[in-house]
Amino acid sequence: MTLDFYAQTVNMGSETILLSNKEFSLLSYMAQNVNRVIRVDALFQFTWGTDSLEDTRTVSVHISNLRKKIEAEPANPERIVTIRGTGYMLVARSAL
Repeated sequence: MTLDFYAQTVNMGSETILLSNKEFSLLSYMAQNVNRVIRVDALFQFTWGTDSLEDTRTVSVHISNLRKKIEAEPANPERIVTIRGTGYMLVARSAL
């Protein structure tokens, strides 16, 4: 998976995947913090530029849409995993 910051796209092998601005913002923030748990409120703050006011479902909806675009099986995500009660983590695939 390669992110193109200029075009706001993701390349998965030879396939280019178009993302919304919010989806790309979420994914790029997670890519900058790969293999680290990111709290939902931090994702909201970075992407929307404001406090969540306790309504973080928006992040969940955007993560769900993002998974549909980049996961082989969105119901069983391997790239963007949920850390229950905390947030999400973008998992780097091993180069092995």
